[in-house]
Amino acid sequence: MLADAQVDAARDPAIASPRWTARVRCTEPRLQSFDVGAHEHHPDTRVLTVPRPIVDGTGDALRSFGAEGLEGLVLWAGEVTPSAARVTTGLVPPQHPIRDERGVGYFVDGDALFDLNMHLHRNGLLLLAQVHSHPGEAYHSEADDRYAIVTAEGSYSLVAPDFGEGFAAHSCAVYCLEGGEWVPVRHDDVLRRIHVV
Repeated sequence: MLADAQVDAARDPAIASPRWTARVRCTEPRLQSFDVGAHEHHPDTRVLTVPRPIVDGTGDALRSFGAEGLEGLVLWAGEVTPSAARVTTGLVPPQHPIRDERGVGYFVDGDALFDLNMHLHRNGLLLLAQVHSHPGEAYHSEADDRYAIVTAEGSYSLVAPDFGEGFAAHSCAVYCLEGGEWVPVRHDDVLRRIHVV
C-alpha cells in the first residue's frame, strides 16, 4: 500500500523543494511529487498553465540528475477542463540512469509505470507533459519518440539542454503530440502555449 510521507530536503539532496512529497512503498523506489494548490483556469485549452513552483522544482530535479552526469525525467500531471489544461503536480518517477560509451539516458520500469498510473487514477490526474534533460543540445531523439511516457494527443514533451541548467520552458525544445507524431513547437510559439503562473 502506498502512503504519503513528507521528504526533508536536508536529508535528500535530490529534492530541492519542501513542496515535494513522496509516495513510498516499503521495498520499492519512491515516486516523488510536488503539488500546488488551485489556480485560476485559463480560457484557452490549447494553453498549458504551469505554476512557478512546479517549473522551479522541475529545474532542481533535472540539475540534480545532471550533477551526476545523468539525464533525468519529470512528468507534469493535472487537469483538463473545457476551459483549461493546467498542471497541478510534478512527478519524478523512479528511473534507472544509463551512461555508457553510446551516451546517456534513463528508463522507467513497468512497476514504476504501474505505480504512476495508480497514483494518477486515485488522484483524478492526467499526464499533460514530460520533461527530460539532455547533456548538450535539446532535441527529440528517436528514443524520445519511441519510449515517450506521455501519449495523449495534445500532450507536450520538453527537452532541456545542458542537464537542465537555466531551466525554463522557453529554453527547451518543445514538442506537441499531434496525429500520433511529436511535432516541434516553434520557439516563438512556446510562450503562447505554455504559461508559467
